Amino acid sequence: MQGENPTRDLIISVVCRFGLTAFLCWLPIWKFGWNPIGAGLALLMFFPCSYILAKPILGMAEELGIAVARQPLKQFQGHYYNFSGVQIRCHEVGRELWVVDRDLLAVIGEKPTLMLESQYGVHAYDDIPGTRLKGFSPEGAEQVLKRSAHPDAGRMWLWLSREVYKPHARKLELAAGRR
Repeated sequence: MQGENPTRDLIISVVCRFGLTAFLCWLPIWKFGWNPIGAGLALLMFFPCSYILAKPILGMAEELGIAVARQPLKQFQGHYYNFSGVQIRCHEVGRELWVVDRDLLAVIGEKPTLMLESQYGVHAYDDIPGTRLKGFSPEGAEQVLKRSAHPDAGRMWLWLSREVYKPHARKLELAAGRR
């Protein structure tokens, strides 16, 4: 099916066009030999054929550049965010994104304490599986930010809900729809 893999389609296009160019440039030499007429006609055939080749080759170069640029950042996609110059790390726990406690509290000028475990239940604040970090669930983050008197707390809750949680929920819906 065409259109499924754009890189594969570009490679096929380049190979086919290169073969056509080679054939059309070889044809006058085959017909007239290696004399000035055959070489001249081959050269005349080369220029329009090279124009035919240019578009898919440039398309491959562009696609390769995009892939190379994205590769180092791919592992961080959906895990690292930035709010007002503070790096916010999020980790998927089940179907929710949990915010690392240090990052969330740094925005509102607080630090994690041992009291957090007693203030919030395990559904709101707990260890993030697979890491050595603790974090807040969306409900826990909302509780922390709504209790805070810090001027950025309300802005951060709006940002989290609009820029982090909603896109993540959409991504999960799309993934569920593909199954």
